[in-house]
Amino acid sequence: MKVDTKQRGMTLIELLIALGITGVIIGGLGASIYTIMSVTGRGNAEIYLLRDMQSASHWISNDARKAKDVTLIGGIPANGIVLEWDDSQGNPHSSNYTHSGRELIRSVNGTSTIIAWNVSSIEFSLNDDVLTYTLTSETEGRWVVNKEVAGHVNLRAWEEN
Repeated sequence: MKVDTKQRGMTLIELLIALGITGVIIGGLGASIYTIMSVTGRGNAEIYLLRDMQSASHWISNDARKAKDVTLIGGIPANGIVLEWDDSQGNPHSSNYTHSGRELIRSVNGTSTIIAWNVSSIEFSLNDDVLTYTLTSETEGRWVVNKEVAGHVNLRAWEEN
């Protein structure tokens, strides 16, 4: 059997260099994957929070624009509010906003619905015909995100018949 003397294997130094380069590439990929997961998780937490705040702002603004009577609950600034109005047929309606634990609850004509989760605090104030609210939210868990939104709603001017 004839052995080819030109054919040689890898030296130990070549092998160590190849393993080192492979380790750097794998380390870079691992760091990239971790960064992508972190950014995605934090982004999802922020979107979740903003969606809740948008929902709360929608319902508060919608009910406040119809309101004929506004009652603040819990001092000044208030942590709850009752809005009352009449529909086009003259039927009375009311909505009550309360903060319980980490939930913002909207009760309309006796039916309660959670319109926002992860609510740290909510404050209402009334100045002339402008309702102002400040909603603060914070997520729990691994990706902590804090957001605050302030809204102003001009109340409808009602004429007495």
